[in-house]
Amino acid sequence: AAKAYSELNLTGPVRFDFMFSRTKSKLYLNEINTIPGSLAMDLFEKAGMTKKELIDITITDGILRHNNRERLKSDYPNSDFKRLTGKSKLK
Repeated sequence: AAKAYSELNLTGPVRFDFMFSRTKSKLYLNEINTIPGSLAMDLFEKAGMTKKELIDITITDGILRHNNRERLKSDYPNSDFKRLTGKSKLK
């Protein structure tokens, strides 16, 4: 998750979904959700963050991203996928 977050220049709260193959004993990154609909407040409250703080962070991040649009990655050619997975194409 940390490698994908860094390689894809992600910011803000992101939910990573994984799948584990018991037969291969291998963990797979299944989905990167950059706008998690299940931002369960109890997870943030357990970490000591209020709803207001989460909203403030999200808005501030959006403003920073808007001001730095030229840095944002919006196209992910095959080479990025290959670097992350070692494979050239999805199967």
